Amino acid sequence: MHGNVVRIIAILVGIANAMALLLLPTFSTLVGIGIAAGFVVVLSLGIFEAFFWRFRPWPTRALLWLLVLTGLGGISVIEWPFGRTLLSLYLAVAISLVLDLSELSLQDVKLALHEKARRRLHGMLWVFVVFLGSMNTFAFGMFFPQAPFWILHLLLSVLLGGAAFAVWRLYVGMNHRHGVLWAVIVALLAYEMVWVLHWLPYGFFVLGFILTWLWYIAMLLIRFHLGPRGVVWQKQTKFLLVNLGCMILFFVYFIRWI
Repeated sequence: MHGNVVRIIAILVGIANAMALLLLPTFSTLVGIGIAAGFVVVLSLGIFEAFFWRFRPWPTRALLWLLVLTGLGGISVIEWPFGRTLLSLYLAVAISLVLDLSELSLQDVKLALHEKARRRLHGMLWVFVVFLGSMNTFAFGMFFPQAPFWILHLLLSVLLGGAAFAVWRLYVGMNHRHGVLWAVIVALLAYEMVWVLHWLPYGFFVLGFILTWLWYIAMLLIRFHLGPRGVVWQKQTKFLLVNLGCMILFFVYFIRWI
């Protein structure tokens, strides 16, 4: 499909999704909410499956499905009106960007400048999915304390492991079995982190942010490890110390007010 046609379709889908998502909180009945949410799902996923699936790799399909599902979940749990509006607009733009993303040549280390930008954008969309999935999981555990949290706990761990694997594929040409092994390690680390975090007396937004922050650091270090240069600890030590300092400030001056 021609690039300009793809871009026009992606823009139109984004505008229609933005209108539906902004109207979603205004409905007072489950029928109205279901119609608005169903419109987003059918429009985004239906167009992708009908026109784009042959031209996109499997991580792009997974990214789009997860963006739609976790985004709708996030809009449903956020009570702050401005936060819902911001998330709705961001989600509509993100869906359009996924539809417009071209398949990246992972083996070519000399990517064009615009392809490097697309690769970074693709990676940040996965980070956004991890945050929304984490926030939704902690919110469900708080709203339904009698529900078996371990099931969502397990699913979230799989999501974090799979998201890390999808991001690594954008940067490293690695053996599939080797990548899956590291993804399993990330999933096990995530399982432990989720179990510890869900006992902390903080809101689901803060818990989701903390988990995403820790996951991103672990995913980034493993990505460097899988690369040809490995982890350059002289640089990464500074990175870890800066993050440690920011995390201390976050816990002392911000998180205590939540």
